Amino acid sequence: MMAIAVREESLQLNRTSCDECENFTKKEQTMPLLMVDRGKPVIIRKITGRDNVRQHLAELGLTVDSKVTVMNSIGGNLILQVKDSRIALDRKMAGHIMV
Repeated sequence: MMAIAVREESLQLNRTSCDECENFTKKEQTMPLLMVDRGKPVIIRKITGRDNVRQHLAELGLTVDSKVTVMNSIGGNLILQVKDSRIALDRKMAGHIMV
């Protein structure tokens, strides 16, 4: 009888972990803008950093839900197409942008 109780508990744990896996796959995955392939349009999902960094990026037109395209990457520095403009960002600033 003891073995049956342990088995039922382990089945319950497995079921819980499967639900967690399903929720994990449903969540939107983000990655740094630095990892985006050249020419692929993406949507900005999150901008990290201090207020002055986020403010500077917003002034350049880089805000959450904005569409950007990496036009070129040279030594980790990026050339971005944002609306009708092209913007150069160094590696450190680009690291604050999650897509």
